[in-house]
Amino acid sequence: MIEHPHYYRKAQKTLEMRQQSVSRKKRGSHRRVRAGKLVGKAHLKIARQRRDFHHKASRELVNRYQVIVFEDPQIGNLTKKPKPKQDEKGTSLPNGAAAKGGLNTSILDAGWGNFVQLFSSKVSID
Repeated sequence: MIEHPHYYRKAQKTLEMRQQSVSRKKRGSHRRVRAGKLVGKAHLKIARQRRDFHHKASRELVNRYQVIVFEDPQIGNLTKKPKPKQDEKGTSLPNGAAAKGGLNTSILDAGWGNFVQLFSSKVSID
């Protein structure tokens, strides 16, 4: 079991502030473009941190074990939004969408697909 570092969760506050800054700027302005680039930089930093962790973890596993087997989870199916529930009158019932949204964020923050892809490329090289 490898605990992933939750890079997106840690950077959420920074992302929120920068995205709010973009939304306050006038559309088409130079300052809005500049603020948008800062949002992009924050996302890029998260992606690079996640990729670095995946490289290090996959290299450690390749060096330590001879045989490793992955199951093939359908990540797209795991992160689908829940279907709305309705009673007989047609009013909406709670369907656990808030909890599911948090679970989806955690699944996507772990980056399972990229980890398996990096891992398989390291195994084929060795």
